[in-house]
Amino acid sequence: MKKLEDLKEHLDKNSVEALPQGGMSVEVTEEFLANMMDSDKPECRFKKGDTVYKATYAEGDIHQIDTPGIVKGNLYEKTLGEAYLVLFEGDAHMSFTTGVKLKSEV
Repeated sequence: MKKLEDLKEHLDKNSVEALPQGGMSVEVTEEFLANMMDSDKPECRFKKGDTVYKATYAEGDIHQIDTPGIVKGNLYEKTLGEAYLVLFEGDAHMSFTTGVKLKSEV
């Protein structure tokens, strides 16, 4: 996925739902998940299996700064930059987040 328009094609806009604890839930296509999880993208600094930590907090985020997680997939898109699927500690589901919200050390 090289353009933001390509990424948007894989989101089900009818599935967007605000979560009670903050953040949102969105259904994505199997193709989108496969693209993020099939192999590491060379433009991404974090690779599958890396431990990362939440680096920033904005209103609506569900993870506090320094929450640890494991990278499960990555993606690079020109407008968005680095993006990741991260399974944060204590979560049952992966979160989609951008690279600017992650760091490698506490």
